[in-house]
Amino acid sequence: MFNIPEPDADDLDAFIREVCAVREEYTTSLRRLRPESVTPISNSKAMKETFSITRAIQSAANSITTRSRNPGKPTGYEGDVCKYVESLLPDGTIKGFALPLSCLATKTLGATNFAQGAALADAAVFDPFDVLRAESVVARAGAMIMQNVKASLTFPGASAGSTAQWLSQIGSIPESNPTFQGLHLSPHRLGAMTKYTNELLSQTNGAVEDWTRRDLLAAVASAIDAGSLKGAGGVEPTGLASDPDTKTIVFAGSPTYERAAEMEFLVTDANAPESNLCFIGSPAVRKQWRLTPRATPSESSRLWENDNTVCGHPAFATKNAPGNRMICGAFNHYAVAVFGILDVLVNPYTEDATGTIRVTINAFADCGAIYPTSFCVSTDAATQ
Repeated sequence: MFNIPEPDADDLDAFIREVCAVREEYTTSLRRLRPESVTPISNSKAMKETFSITRAIQSAANSITTRSRNPGKPTGYEGDVCKYVESLLPDGTIKGFALPLSCLATKTLGATNFAQGAALADAAVFDPFDVLRAESVVARAGAMIMQNVKASLTFPGASAGSTAQWLSQIGSIPESNPTFQGLHLSPHRLGAMTKYTNELLSQTNGAVEDWTRRDLLAAVASAIDAGSLKGAGGVEPTGLASDPDTKTIVFAGSPTYERAAEMEFLVTDANAPESNLCFIGSPAVRKQWRLTPRATPSESSRLWENDNTVCGHPAFATKNAPGNRMICGAFNHYAVAVFGILDVLVNPYTEDATGTIRVTINAFADCGAIYPTSFCVSTDAATQ
């Protein structure tokens, strides 16, 4: 009687719109036959138009406490979306409910005055990957973020590239022997845990919904930074501090402008594009470098300038940096692959005495340097 559309993994939004149309047709017919069977709230127009992560988490928690047939799964419109996404994955892949990152579009990119409240309803909607880029240090440094990757992929690379030179019109081209290497990216599981109170999730304020989405994306972004900068390999990505092919430098004492300039030289001497260089260190590194003069103690210039630059290049601080070591590199030669699906596990019991719902998020991503020699990492602390 009702034609359910065929799933299309390449156009999730179109599929969701078709499912909503079928649900509306079904609901209209059911209302005529059995008016008492239709719940006005669960079939409201607003619920069909907008995916709500707060409703998804709350309904998943309710499905556990009420011992429904599908415990841990959202209901209503959110349940339809998550069930469809899960149907595209191999059986057993998702332990909680499948949440596509596309459902985490937000109306804020960074820190926002959430007292705006309803004003957010008319604000522009930002793609979740724009928010991910705003929250991630390596993304802000210029790393390439590939979204919704569906399978493992390999980047061809060359540690020693081909050479070009000027020749006469009939001159022969000399052979070059580049050394090829490849960056292979495959799904690595990253996990984060966060908590929400029942009181918070029950709010209908648009700012609360937006904050919840950004909170989840910030957790994913932080995990990506940790893997990119200090991942140890194995179950983790191989981060820059663990990559044996990156350039290295030893401070062997207090940081100096000469050592920072040496990092810049080692990277640019390996043909990394100077226009894309960045420095990344820990907050402790930034603090000391802000207080360290470039030359004489009386000089006003510091290693880490007030405009957040080192040697004239953008500089970033993050607690995900490897210890107090410094990294310099051309981050447009760094790639992050996000495989597009979050596995969300809801636990309403562990902290039920405080009215708190624990939410565990599992995502799948990988990252690595396409050209490792475009990066230089200090082997000791830059805060001695």
